[in-house]
Amino acid sequence: PVWLMRQAGRYMKSYQIICEKYPSFRERSENVDLVVEISLQPWKVFKPDGVILFSDI
Repeated sequence: PVWLMRQAGRYMKSYQIICEKYPSFRERSENVDLVVEISLQPWKVFKPDGVILFSDI
C-alpha cells in the first residue's frame, strides 16, 4: 500500500496532543525527539511499505 502524507498528520490526535504540550512550531522543530516522534506517527498508524522523508523544505 502507498500513502502520501501532505502535512505531517496534523489531523491526528497524537499530533494535536504534542501541539498542545509544545505550542511553538520552533520548539517542535528544534527538539530532535519531537521531530522523530512527529515524523513517525503516520508510519506507526498506517504501516506503509516505504517512507520517503524530505528535509530540504
